[in-house]
Amino acid sequence: EWWEAEEGPRYEVACVLRAPEEVVPAFREAWSRVGESAVVAGGGGLWRCHLHTDAPGEALEVAAGFGRPEDVRVTDLVLHVAEAWDLPSERPEEGRATAAVAVATGDGVRRLFRSLGAEVVTGVGAPVPTAEELLEAVRSAGAEAAVLLTADPAARAAAEEAARRSPVPVRVVACRGLAEQLAALRAYDPDGPPEEVARAMAEAAAGVRSGWLAPVGEGDGRGWEAVTAEGARAEAPTAMEAAGELLRMLVAGPGGIATILEGEGASPGTTRRIVELLSRRWPGLGIQVLHGGQPRRAYVVGVE
Repeated sequence: EWWEAEEGPRYEVACVLRAPEEVVPAFREAWSRVGESAVVAGGGGLWRCHLHTDAPGEALEVAAGFGRPEDVRVTDLVLHVAEAWDLPSERPEEGRATAAVAVATGDGVRRLFRSLGAEVVTGVGAPVPTAEELLEAVRSAGAEAAVLLTADPAARAAAEEAARRSPVPVRVVACRGLAEQLAALRAYDPDGPPEEVARAMAEAAAGVRSGWLAPVGEGDGRGWEAVTAEGARAEAPTAMEAAGELLRMLVAGPGGIATILEGEGASPGTTRRIVELLSRRWPGLGIQVLHGGQPRRAYVVGVE
């Protein structure tokens, strides 16, 4: 077919699954086998599910085998439209008690954040939106209140100005990076009051240890830098050596989940070797690999 030249699966599937907690490990494994960028997060019998796949029907059959899928959305990533399945559009539903508005860059990051219920703002011609752009996103959400989720000091200043000017209550959750934003959105409850929603999202973000890998230098002197959100740094001649340094700084114990967001400069071979390194050194650690597409940082890593 004509779309087969595109990179990655064609469809994005998102839903809320009603299922008991004891079936989730088996469901997560089965869900991951149907595609890539698999996310299953939540609790209390409600699980937000996300997947990129070429077989959306099979993905929904898998979900139905473990529980009851609701709020199903299938988005054609080539045509960029929601189609089939008699589904709603990608815009989060109006009438929510509290909207989530996230500042983010990267095509995969934006899709992932939207699948978790957020309005996403990037800014016109720049990664940092203005207060007016954030205000417009709050108005467009049509909710009674909103939480603004940032990962940049400049965006935080714009968000705080937007909160002061907003006609509806707005809380700002300032995160240190993409990994913290993702954890916060997994804790997002659109039906909760803004104070409680913001508190839960901030607590989820605070539970993440994060950092990133980025290439530095040019030509024969090109190397890699590992940086944590706390500011610790290490340089190495290769991506894998830098990854080893970063993981050593982030992984504190045998359990938990590591989320890897691939950005500009990532490669399938390096990603595979990073996953193998994690699996070998910390066999009890769960691993998720997601396409982020974020600029300047080849890999963003969060450990919860």
